[in-house]
Amino acid sequence: MNKENLNKINAISSEIAKIDRFIESYCRAPRTIGLNIYKQDKFLGMALEPYGFLENIEFAIPSELNRKLIDLIVEHRESLVAEQEKLWGQ
Repeated sequence: MNKENLNKINAISSEIAKIDRFIESYCRAPRTIGLNIYKQDKFLGMALEPYGFLENIEFAIPSELNRKLIDLIVEHRESLVAEQEKLWGQ
């Protein structure tokens, strides 16, 4: 194993850890309490940082898309794990 592969493995491990923390916080979040307080049916949101004189744009993701987004993140995590295992084998 060379140093470049080891650096890639460490970067992938860091990314996997970030994804795990996000998924764990999503699963443990008291969504129903917060959503009832703010009278909304959306949990995840995104903020777009503009360029120049434009202002920030924030929007919430509809609740029916939340699960699809989490599934996509989990799928990305699985591909990272497969790539990491491939690098370990080299």
